[in-house]
Amino acid sequence: MKILIKVFLANIILYIIFACIYVQIQNQFSHNTENKVSTMDCWLFSSSIQAGCGFTYITPTTNLCKTITMAQTLLLITTNIIPLIIYFA
Repeated sequence: MKILIKVFLANIILYIIFACIYVQIQNQFSHNTENKVSTMDCWLFSSSIQAGCGFTYITPTTNLCKTITMAQTLLLITTNIIPLIIYFA
């Protein structure tokens, strides 16, 4: 059970770290509407990527922003899949 708590905490920490990064580079996102990307949009984007659903209405537009999003996705996979394989093996 300890490994599941560690996985949960790791996901929360990664969510917060990446949300803070996205807030810093929020001008590198495009919005589906003509509104400017807000801080809350960045937190929503981070939570949707971390949850694995990817549902959001803002899109990374620069290569830096796309790379950071891919890094979060890869960390999501490694922090969720690998511990579950270890736990259930």
